[in-house]
Amino acid sequence: MDTSINYNGQIFSSEAALFSAKNRAFRYGDGIFETIKICDGSILYFNLHFERLLEGMMRLKMEIPAHYNIIFFEAEIRKIIFQPKNYRLRLSVFRCDGGYYAPLNNTPLFLIEATEIENSVYKINDKGLTINIFEENFLQKNYFTGIKSIHALPYILANIYCKEYDWDDAILLNTDGYVAEATSANVFLVKNNQLFTPPISEGGVDGVMRKVVLEIAKKLNYVTKIVPISLSDLCQADEVFLTNVIQGLRWVESFENAAYTNQTSLKLVTEINKIFVTK
Repeated sequence: MDTSINYNGQIFSSEAALFSAKNRAFRYGDGIFETIKICDGSILYFNLHFERLLEGMMRLKMEIPAHYNIIFFEAEIRKIIFQPKNYRLRLSVFRCDGGYYAPLNNTPLFLIEATEIENSVYKINDKGLTINIFEENFLQKNYFTGIKSIHALPYILANIYCKEYDWDDAILLNTDGYVAEATSANVFLVKNNQLFTPPISEGGVDGVMRKVVLEIAKKLNYVTKIVPISLSDLCQADEVFLTNVIQGLRWVESFENAAYTNQTSLKLVTEINKIFVTK
């Protein structure tokens, strides 16, 4: 099915050729993006996505136009989505064409793409995931930590690694050997009815669903701790689950020789659907 995309305010077929070889996203990975879930035409957690988008543009030293506000981007998104459908939407922002490493100017352009999906609510996975460690690359703790850069080579290679070893997902470590995140998700563990997740400073993306889970866990009176997580902590946990805004929570059944349950994951998914999705 042919779908439409929004390139800097103009609507094109998804098959249209939009970029020249001078495009800086293509040449240098000079941009950021947000992956957003739309349920029954409602844009979930858009304020959190927009906050992270602004933070990314500021860190990349883009000259943010005055009209780049949340109202503007919601209107641009609604040019290509329809009520009451469900979508996985990608909003990319990148510096405009030209220059080598030094750009000719810092003006941003945007691209919005939407793909229809089936489920409007979050559903926990029936079968738990099998995960392990991606050992061929370690994430850096640096200036870019937390933002969703379009430079995604560590995650691409980690997913290839998963296919080679027939894993469902992989844990990415930072250069200190601590857990940073999974291939496309933040990592949580449960021990003695307490929730643990690494600080964003450990190298992971500042996930929107991570923020939602931390908020919901407090409402359910869980003790939550944002602390560095070692491989030993992971092995000794009662539960491990992964979070992202498209899939929600996915519980992990096994990691190395450890096996986990999913009671906390189930409670959290039920509460997220009750408060944030079906309101």
